[in-house]
Amino acid sequence: MRVNVEDTGEETITATHTFHRLIEFLAQRLVDARGIEYSNILQNPRVVDIARRHNKSPGQILIRHAIQRGLIVIPKSTSPERIQENIDVFGFELSDEEMSMLNTAEPNQCRRFGLKAWSKLPEYPFDVEY
Repeated sequence: MRVNVEDTGEETITATHTFHRLIEFLAQRLVDARGIEYSNILQNPRVVDIARRHNKSPGQILIRHAIQRGLIVIPKSTSPERIQENIDVFGFELSDEEMSMLNTAEPNQCRRFGLKAWSKLPEYPFDVEY
């Protein structure tokens, strides 16, 4: 897999685009992934079923999924109740089966913010195969 130099500057890891190879590539080089962002996966039947099993919200399940994958999680909320809910993800763990179900819950989707000017810098990493 190659990352297109002209289109890529920053990667946002989402619940619907798992970027397994990219995360492995970054981890080998001691680079942290940027974070996650959610789409309509909150209504995905697999996510809802797992949330029901754990008595948690779908959002909490997706945050926990990202944490167990070793990602940096930056949930966004201005509601005190939602902020508290987002923090309450450390009292349970997802099983290997649940992790696998979530890894394949949605087809890959992503957002990229391209900064073509950066591609001329000698430290620009996005032309490296991984």
